[in-house]
Amino acid sequence: MVSLAAALLFCCFCSIPEALAEKPDPRPITMSLGECVALTIRNNTNVEIAYLNRVLEKYDLITDTTFRYIPRVSIDGTARKAEDITNIQSRRDEKFAASATISQRIPTGGAIDFIFSKSLEHDTESGSLTENEVVRTGSWKVKLTQPLLQGAGIDYDLSFVRQAEVNEKVNIVNLKNTLMDEVAQGIEYYRELLTAMHAMEISKESMEISQKSLDNARVEVQYGRMAAMDLIQYESDLADRELSLERARNAYIKSQLSLAKHLSLDKDTKIIPSEKIDIEDMAFDEAKSLALARQNRPEYLLKHLDLEYKEYELIRKSRDTLPRLDLTAEYEDARTSTTNQPKTRQDDWAVQLEMNMPLFGTERRQLTSDELSAKAQVRIALIELKKMEDDLASDVENYIRDLKIKARSVKLAIKARELAQKKLEVEQIKAKAGRSSTFQIVTFQSDLFTAKYNELETKVSYLDALNDFDKFLGTTLDTWKIDFKTQRQGAKKSITEVHSDR
Repeated sequence: MVSLAAALLFCCFCSIPEALAEKPDPRPITMSLGECVALTIRNNTNVEIAYLNRVLEKYDLITDTTFRYIPRVSIDGTARKAEDITNIQSRRDEKFAASATISQRIPTGGAIDFIFSKSLEHDTESGSLTENEVVRTGSWKVKLTQPLLQGAGIDYDLSFVRQAEVNEKVNIVNLKNTLMDEVAQGIEYYRELLTAMHAMEISKESMEISQKSLDNARVEVQYGRMAAMDLIQYESDLADRELSLERARNAYIKSQLSLAKHLSLDKDTKIIPSEKIDIEDMAFDEAKSLALARQNRPEYLLKHLDLEYKEYELIRKSRDTLPRLDLTAEYEDARTSTTNQPKTRQDDWAVQLEMNMPLFGTERRQLTSDELSAKAQVRIALIELKKMEDDLASDVENYIRDLKIKARSVKLAIKARELAQKKLEVEQIKAKAGRSSTFQIVTFQSDLFTAKYNELETKVSYLDALNDFDKFLGTTLDTWKIDFKTQRQGAKKSITEVHSDR
């Protein structure tokens, strides 16, 4: 037993290092901006949910449009057996009945019903002349119901179908808007990571230069060509650079996590952005941009659809204020067969007009209120659409002006960085000739690093502004050549599959 226990303990201790072994770092993945966009469409959770919702939306559309004028079929059936026993006699009653109903809605607001029924009754009564009597009944009936005032008309009944079609258009616009939002968000996360990576490189470079300057200054102090107290400025500058590098690393890690989360990747995935921050001169045509916004901007399209939906609502609410006058016509053919009796046939037909006209009271006021509300909603939708059309032109103008200013800022930032570089080089030459101070060198080095940061941030700010303008126009998917589909075509793809596709 002791030997067995020792063996078990040995096995446990041997397995502990393997269980506690750290998971190896995943292999870094080099990703371009195009691959980031593709993974957003294929992997992003919000995109996946949006496409799953489309399944139900498509089902609702077919139900509200195609199935509205498809016949509805229903079957009913009953079976009953009863027995009544007294001291003198007994009675049994059995009944079986079945019916089928076919109801067809017609676009004029009415309906046609076809009803087929069969029944069988079997009565057994001891001591009676009708003992074992069987009654069989079969009938068919056709019934037409047609409103003549309230609820009547093709435009009234088709308004339900038209509203369902408008809802489908709204759903498609919302789906496209979701895709554009997620793509734009993915681009933003990617550029944040790209910015953090370059900022980290700049910080690392600046720290190395500061360290080198400090080492050179210490040599100068050692040979008596510099006062020891001047080292404080170099040491202070190096501490600032180290702090900037730590902040850049923290921003880089946070950007890694944000992008991996957006792409539904493992949080330990190491993404290395391969995109270059290149700025190209672009010309902006205000008239063409405004036309694109009117054609593609989701908010503008939704306003048009909202107005269309409310106009169909007004059609019904206005018609509902009319008196209710319904025409009903029906015909029934019934045949009965009874044991030991001749068969009988019965034909019935009827035509009926039914009217209901609320003249005064709560019901009448409610109908009027509904009509007034529908008219007000249409008017509000028209005002909001007109306001959006007016705002659209000014918004496009503001976006283009802002983009031109940012493009100009990029050129100025590049020039400022080049001048800061030259200024530092000149000052270093002067320092070798003894015509500059330690303070000047440290200051100019700081100016150069600041200019590099400003150039990086200015370029990314311009690219982000382009991304925002693309999203405003509703052309994000077109810009990235994404084939918009209203239904998900396949399952999510892994990042390796996206690489192979590209």
